[in-house]
Amino acid sequence: MGRIRIREMDIQNPSKNRKCLTGHGAFCSYTKKIGKRASADCRYCGEGTENTPLHTIVECPKWEQRRRKLQEIVINKDMKMEDITNVLINSSKEWKEISKFLESIMEEKSKDELEEQKEE
Repeated sequence: MGRIRIREMDIQNPSKNRKCLTGHGAFCSYTKKIGKRASADCRYCGEGTENTPLHTIVECPKWEQRRRKLQEIVINKDMKMEDITNVLINSSKEWKEISKFLESIMEEKSKDELEEQKEE
């Protein structure tokens, strides 16, 4: 059942969602690992906060407004990774909302990363 939903998600937006769920892409922890960035610190939170998918999706204040909107539509409580996983497995309608959330964040993070690279 979960595999079908993952395939549906991949068909809708293969690159951004997969990168967000696997930790590849515009995460400072990943770009540091592959040598494109000197620090794994979140570019929005600053020093001492590692920018990982978990941080981006459930913790980073930069995305709080979007997270709250998603919570109202889908989860109706504090959002945790377990909640996202449950939605992924159980509800394709709610997964579409999470997919839009992830896509919007990853799109903006990618743009910010490109801008940062231009400035260097």
